[in-house]
Amino acid sequence: MSYFEFNPFTGKFDIAPPPGGSTSPSGPSSYLASIKTAQSAIVAGDPVFFTSLSSVAPARADTTLDHALVGGIALNDALPGSQVIVATWGEIFDAIFSIFPVNTLLFLDAVGGVTDTRQTTGFHVPLGVSLGGGGILLNINKPTKLS
Repeated sequence: MSYFEFNPFTGKFDIAPPPGGSTSPSGPSSYLASIKTAQSAIVAGDPVFFTSLSSVAPARADTTLDHALVGGIALNDALPGSQVIVATWGEIFDAIFSIFPVNTLLFLDAVGGVTDTRQTTGFHVPLGVSLGGGGILLNINKPTKLS
């Protein structure tokens, strides 16, 4: 498997190997991704929102709509000003997601992580479904404002 990376010179998506050799039990992950600049510290596996065309910051479900508009999941740790690879759709694998059983629906939690518990305040943001074994099928949906 491979992932797709936008090529700004051709305006098309190119097939490229996964960064860092990310693999699942059945092979490399397969996802759409882009490279952005971290506006603040970001941890691999955290949902992020776009602060501009070229930068991202950690997403949260307990603040504003802008912070709840998840654009993807960070695939690497990044300090402010450094590059972060953001998966926006597809299969991603990381050991941190192995706590979720297969076919579990996943959501953005209040403080910016991935959870299997629906929010009751702030914003409800579906992120995808667990594939088991540390995998997620990332399919982000728009936030719903909760009372």
